[in-house]
Amino acid sequence: MPIPGTTSVEHALENAAAAEKALSAETLAACEALINSQTVRGNRYPVQARSQVDTEEIAP
Repeated sequence: MPIPGTTSVEHALENAAAAEKALSAETLAACEALINSQTVRGNRYPVQARSQVDTEEIAP
């Protein structure tokens, strides 16, 4: 499945190849510590822009 915004076939192939990689539990835990519900807050776009894009709301 290509990542939205992929701009070339080469990038799509690179993205698809990432599915073959496995992360250790230690690496996953480190990522979770950096990016979680405490560090990601608010809306991605201002109110006017949100009406023009398909986006999800994430409850706090």
